[in-house]
Amino acid sequence: MIKKKLNFQDKYTLVKITVAGIGVGAQNVVDYLSLNNQSENISFAVINSDKNILETAKTKNKLLIHGKEKTFYGLGCGGNVPVGKQYAEFCINEIENLFNDTDVAILVSCFGGGCGTGATPVIAQMLKNKGIKTIAIVSKPFDYEGERRKECTALGIEKIKNFVDKLILVDNQDFMTTLPEDITLKEGWNYANKKIAELFEKEIAEF
Repeated sequence: MIKKKLNFQDKYTLVKITVAGIGVGAQNVVDYLSLNNQSENISFAVINSDKNILETAKTKNKLLIHGKEKTFYGLGCGGNVPVGKQYAEFCINEIENLFNDTDVAILVSCFGGGCGTGATPVIAQMLKNKGIKTIAIVSKPFDYEGERRKECTALGIEKIKNFVDKLILVDNQDFMTTLPEDITLKEGWNYANKKIAELFEKEIAEF
C-alpha cells in the first residue's frame, strides 16, 4: 500500500506497479503500453483464455487462463461471462503470482465479452483481499456490438466496483463522435486503444 503522497522524483522508486490486461481488447492496449514503458518499476502482463491470440501478444509476461476440462483448453470463453469467471477462479493462484511485490495494480479490460467481463472482477477481488491498491480502467462496447454485450458490461461493472479503489469507465462510443464518419473498424479500435493508454498515463502521473 502507498504510505505517503509521492512526489514526481521518488514515486517510481517507492511504488511497484503491475499493469494487467485481461481479455483480447485489453491485450492490445497493454502491448502498446509495455512497448512504450521507460520505468523499471512498472511491470506488464496479459491474461487471456484464447491461446492463439495470447501468443500474438508483444508483452512478454503472458498467462493463459482455463478451466479444469482439457477439451476447451486455450479456445477462449466464447463470449460467455460465467466461463470467464470460472477460468479466473480456477487459475487464481497463477494470477496472484503476477502481482507478487505489487503496491499498485492497474487492471485494463474491455467489458462485453467473456474473458474480460468474467475474469476481471475475480482478479480485483483477489487483489482487494491482498490489500493491494487497485485501479481498473474498463472500456464499454461500441453501439454496433449489440445489446447483449452492453448488458454483460453493466453486470460486470456492478461486480467490480466494490473491489477497486478507483474505477475509470471508458465509453468507446463517445470516442467515435470525434472521428470522421468513414473511419474503418480497425482505425476506430486503434483510436480507442490510444485513448485508454492516455488515461493510464494520466493515472501514473497523478500518483
